[in-house]
Amino acid sequence: MAGLKRVSFLLSAAPFALSIPTDLSNSKATPLDIRAGGLFIREPDRYPWASLGDSFAAGPGAGPPFDELPGDCFRNNGSYPVQLHEDFPFGSNVWQFLACTGDVVDNMVNDWIPSLNEDQQVLTVSIGGNDLGFGKILRACVFKPGGPISDDCDTTIEATYTYLDNEFENTLRKGYDAIFDKIPRDYKRKVFITLYPSFFAEKTEWCNSQSMGIIPGYKPLLDNDLRHKLNILADRVRDVMVDIIERYSTDKERQLGSGWSQNRIFYLDEDVYPGHRFCEEGLETLDDPSIWFFTIGGNDSPPTVSGQEISEQYDAKTCADDPRSHTDFAFGWGCESARYVATLDGNHGDFRTYAPEYLIKAFHPKTAAFTVIKDKLKDAIRRLAWPREFEIDLGNLQCKPQRDDGDEEFYATREDMVRAMEEFCDATKLSGIQFGSNEGVFNGLIVSAGKNEEVTDCPLLDVHADDFVDVCKARLINAIDGCDVNKRSSELWKQGGSFYRDCMTWYIGTRPQIRKLSVSTANSTGI
Repeated sequence: MAGLKRVSFLLSAAPFALSIPTDLSNSKATPLDIRAGGLFIREPDRYPWASLGDSFAAGPGAGPPFDELPGDCFRNNGSYPVQLHEDFPFGSNVWQFLACTGDVVDNMVNDWIPSLNEDQQVLTVSIGGNDLGFGKILRACVFKPGGPISDDCDTTIEATYTYLDNEFENTLRKGYDAIFDKIPRDYKRKVFITLYPSFFAEKTEWCNSQSMGIIPGYKPLLDNDLRHKLNILADRVRDVMVDIIERYSTDKERQLGSGWSQNRIFYLDEDVYPGHRFCEEGLETLDDPSIWFFTIGGNDSPPTVSGQEISEQYDAKTCADDPRSHTDFAFGWGCESARYVATLDGNHGDFRTYAPEYLIKAFHPKTAAFTVIKDKLKDAIRRLAWPREFEIDLGNLQCKPQRDDGDEEFYATREDMVRAMEEFCDATKLSGIQFGSNEGVFNGLIVSAGKNEEVTDCPLLDVHADDFVDVCKARLINAIDGCDVNKRSSELWKQGGSFYRDCMTWYIGTRPQIRKLSVSTANSTGI
């Protein structure tokens, strides 16, 4: 994969691999509701977020219908957005479900993003598959509902590769631009993108004799060659999407500088389907319950429609020119079926095909797969889109320059930083020594608190006061959590820093403090 080293279970952040940071929301090491020292950390009353995308977000076939939207969006309760809404990592989530089966990027941009609330903190996005002709590939290579008039598989795949290499990036960038143009450009807004899976286990022999075709004489076998061909395409789509996301973020950072945080767009870089694809070893049928993709026939025995009915719904002479024939799986299926019926010259008495509303779910995730995707997104949102807000009043925070994390000479874990902070504050309280310049090594880290003797009329910080330890922790937690906000690729990701307030400089880090705060900047507001 270009530009990215894959890491086991991660949400990757362009342009570098980002492992999941320490869970601050459930930290038990530090009382994060400290107020005595001027650091307020609060849960918002509401956490707004939204889900955008196509059928891989809408979830056709996955559970009972979510609603009845005009235009047959086929949104279902087993989809990952609905499951995530019901099992969100933070309370009081306010949610917009803006996904619709059959959508292409232009649909998302023109139909849904204008309705997107601007205060969304998190967006999940599943888009691009229909722009590549996902349904058209399945019809040409797997189902062939039009029999002799169905498209050629290899020609269709080649056309997809051409679009993938020449037009797909501009298409996705248009969608990403529309999203980020709609929501404020600050580091709190996170976009999580899901990628598309491969569908087959390739090496098994029993599947070589299987087919999902329905027209006699035109039932493609799912042999090793076809499965490999489709998997290679799926893998190529994933790699191209990752490359586009990474370069998109890099380009935005270059264009906007400080107006863009590179940790704003993430993609789910984990295969959730091992052992649950079509044609897995040990299975005997394509609709085995352990498979996490739907077939058309499936276990729910969908109804069928007659040749006469399908001919009345689709104009065999003109439907192939309709753009939906390329992007909408059900429309394309119905159109090809109608065109095939037209070749029978009225002798279609026994012909039946599946009703369009039951076709949509084919090759889409079942509820079990969406549950795993939901769990991965839930964990990532909990760790990367922490909703709590810091307010630091009348203080000055100095952070250390960014280096490659993981170097123990400069970095420590957050847990070690918090433990050192607690030991310092408790030891200072027990010593009963009033502040002048207190410094020591605690839990292997240097912690200090020094008074600026050049400034007069400073508030008294009494080590004997009941709230001293709380104030001490409140000062030092600024340097721990106010710096190095986004964890990257190592458990060693906190450098610490210094925080000046009320004539006192508080410091925590792996190395002695060198830079001192000037009096002129000591009481500036903010970070």
